[in-house]
Formats: sequence, C-alpha cells, structure tokens
Amino acid sequence: MSMFTGLYKALLAVAAVEQLNSCGRASFRLARIELARIYLRCVIVARNSASSMIRISLMVGMMAMGLLLLHTALFMLLPWSMRVKAFLILGLGSLYTITAFIVIGNESSDENWIKNSGAHTLLKEALESESDG
Repeated sequence: MSMFTGLYKALLAVAAVEQLNSCGRASFRLARIELARIYLRCVIVARNSASSMIRISLMVGMMAMGLLLLHTALFMLLPWSMRVKAFLILGLGSLYTITAFIVIGNESSDENWIKNSGAHTLLKEALESESDG
C-alpha cells in the first residue's frame, strides 16, 4: 500500500512543480529533476516487487508439488503400518508448518523490508547531504 502512496505523492509533486514552473520560476527545474528521479526509483521498486512476487509464487507452487509427489511415493513404498505412516506424516507436516512460519516471520520483518527496499541507502544519503549543507 505504501508503495502506491509514494507513487501517488510523486505524481502530485510533479504536477505541483509543473504548475509552479509555468509561472516562470527557473529554480524549480532542479526540483523537477529530483522529483523525476524519485518517481523513477518508485517505479523500479514497484517493478522489482511485482517480479519478486511472481517468482516466489512459482517457486512455492513448484516446491509444494515436489513435496507432495515425494511424500506420496515415499509412503507408497514404505512397508510400515498405517499408524507409523500417520505419525510420520504428522511429524513432517508439523516440521513444514513451523519452518514456513519462521521463514515468513523473518521475511516480513521491518528490518528486512527496509534493507531490501533500499530505504536505508536513501536515509543515509539524506543524512549525509543534511550534514554537508
């Protein structure tokens, strides 16, 4: 949601700069360039996010199908009783569920999102330019 909010704000800012620039103020040319650069960064982040989601969805689907086929073949070949097979399925299902919760919790943490989005680089650049000026 915030990605689209950023795009919306960038579009509004570009429209505002266009309006002010039409009044003949040349100093807004630099601001217009900077806003265009910010807008392009937002578009790149949106594109990367969309392609990552597609790749992750495909990989999760392939992984689930592979696990299903692997376990089906394994349980068909095992000479154990149904009770032992049921406990084995229960243990593996629990292991996969716990692993999924750990991975999803780690990937959805604020620190990972800030690091992967490049926001920490923008913040560092802003703080450095603020201390230089």
